Amino acid sequence: MQSFEANEFMQECDMKSTSKQAEKILYILYSCCAIASIISMVSLTVTWQHWAFTLAISSPSVENCECILNGVATFSTFMGGNVRACHFGAYGLLPCIVFSTIMASYHGYRSCISRTLSPPRTVTLQRVYRGSKTNLDDQIFNVAPKQRYLFGHWMSMSIATLFLCVLSFCHTVVITDGYFKTCSQYRNNLGKLLHSTGEEIKVIRNRLSCGAIFDYMDYIQPDANNWRRAESINTGLALQLSITTSSINFFLLIMIFLINFYMKWKKF
Repeated sequence: MQSFEANEFMQECDMKSTSKQAEKILYILYSCCAIASIISMVSLTVTWQHWAFTLAISSPSVENCECILNGVATFSTFMGGNVRACHFGAYGLLPCIVFSTIMASYHGYRSCISRTLSPPRTVTLQRVYRGSKTNLDDQIFNVAPKQRYLFGHWMSMSIATLFLCVLSFCHTVVITDGYFKTCSQYRNNLGKLLHSTGEEIKVIRNRLSCGAIFDYMDYIQPDANNWRRAESINTGLALQLSITTSSINFFLLIMIFLINFYMKWKKF
């Protein structure tokens, strides 16, 4: 009997230790998710607003074409893509930020702030008989401090994180695809702006990276609507930062999902 109780006690201690370690890891991962999502959204929003007035050229085929993503090169000018892509890129990760911030605060509180209440104490059960108290010496109880309950919502967190994984993946795909489409379209437009011929056209189309293409765009793209932009920014770097941090956020959410699913599978 004592051996069974000892094994049960050791198993309970092991479960508490594993759960606490998992919550510490989740606290770090959720915090990184929130930071990566904020960086991705801010980078894209700054770039979008920097180019919005320059690329917002009226066209009968495209409405609200002020987005830096999915740009289109026409015969005479270069205009932005549909603004809905930038709306999704700028605000699509808000659920990730809110959820990650809440869960990081929750797991951080549970794993980093210890819960120490009063020390263990001995309580003697007393019986009242006709107005007098009688001690029952054979019924003495040791009352331990109240312990924090183990986190038990692993499955619900797994489902929520899975939805966020899908959202983050879509966000990464949208901004990555829009980045390369703008790069490809402006690559074709660059030769016209530089009046390039022969080998110069081959270099522009075959050798220049997208980062270099956006560098040209930062300095030589004319303002067709006479809107004077502020100081030039590194458009290529800002978009690459947005794509990279969005991808990091996606992989972090996958790790969070796997941890939650593993803890549920272990029946903690």
